[in-house]
Amino acid sequence: MQKLHQIINHLLLTNHSIDSIDKISDSIQINKDDLIVIIKDDQYNDYFQLLRKNTPKNSSSSDKIALTLDLYACTQYAKECKNVDCQYLHLCPYMVKPQYERCTNKSCQFEHDIQKSEHNQAIVAKRGLMQFPANMLKEIVRASNNPERSLRLSIHFRLHYCFFGLSHQCTKFQCDHTLNSECTGYLRRKQIYDANVTDILDAFRKVAKQRNSNYLATLTANSHTTATSKKSSSTILSQTTTTINNLEAESPQSSTGDHIEIETDEDSYIEDLYPLANQGKIEDKLSTAIGCPIKLCLAKRISNKGKQNQFELNLKSMYCPIEKPSDILDYIRWQNSSQTGKLSSLLIYANIQDAHDNTKQQCDNDQFCLLCVRVLNTNNQYKNDQNELKITNPNLIMFQELWLYKYDIF
Repeated sequence: MQKLHQIINHLLLTNHSIDSIDKISDSIQINKDDLIVIIKDDQYNDYFQLLRKNTPKNSSSSDKIALTLDLYACTQYAKECKNVDCQYLHLCPYMVKPQYERCTNKSCQFEHDIQKSEHNQAIVAKRGLMQFPANMLKEIVRASNNPERSLRLSIHFRLHYCFFGLSHQCTKFQCDHTLNSECTGYLRRKQIYDANVTDILDAFRKVAKQRNSNYLATLTANSHTTATSKKSSSTILSQTTTTINNLEAESPQSSTGDHIEIETDEDSYIEDLYPLANQGKIEDKLSTAIGCPIKLCLAKRISNKGKQNQFELNLKSMYCPIEKPSDILDYIRWQNSSQTGKLSSLLIYANIQDAHDNTKQQCDNDQFCLLCVRVLNTNNQYKNDQNELKITNPNLIMFQELWLYKYDIF
């Protein structure tokens, strides 16, 4: 157990919860073979993923280990979670969200001790983690709720890989289930771009399984997270439906049943692709507005349950340019007034042409990125003749659509 804790602690101290076998072995003074035995132990199956180098040569020195143990915090707790069977930890958002170091409110009413409340104690016990120190559990929770430190199904990865392909359920022959250049950019940041593709996807599957409320509900007190380790993660995933991944559906499917808890913030969801016919209309709209043929690379709906009743369909739409697609999550977080992040304001434009002129073409794939925004109370607030509007109050806007596109002139 001591060596297990040392391995986990070491990985939690890295930027992405991933490190090479060589560095882990040297750091905690453990033989490499013994290290491999621990991470491949069936009872720790969900904790780790061995990421083998794609083209190993003389040794396994370049192989890496990723921490896939996941403890997710309920996103509804701060708004009084009403699910009596909630399978996620109830903890103060300031304690778990990556943009905060700790809660500084001495009179905060929310829970801060993972092992104190009956609800959290029950979850820790069901996961078989009662022997873990409180500080370690806290860091696992913080890593699980940080897309940079976790291999979670986040916007960065999900934008460029078919979810149903990940869970072996995709029936669309035109889907290309490969890690394309956009995926590679994300994996390069995590320094695992040269790892075996199957290992990478298995790591995502392990984390997704531990976010699955159906799976968590099957665990009993004192059971281990790997009680069903012989049952593949893809099988666990295939037992669920999801309200945000109905690929190319002509109309939304029913959202009954549980779904995999994919990254959301304050009820904000990035939903899946528009039907092909709608994508054609968006291409025509962008081509006409920009004055040049464009090819739509991606179109996503964005919804926010907390705001949708305030923002009627006939409200004015404006357009927000984004320099880097990797910043999309920061923008979506910003519209939730209860959160603080990297952004203090947004510059949006009354028409697509002006927004396009102020976006930035990506050097690696020649793409542009725009967000369509619904806006309240825009009268007499334009900064200049370019119909530019600076928004400093998140309550005035709600993101509606995401477009990635490039010129189609060759």
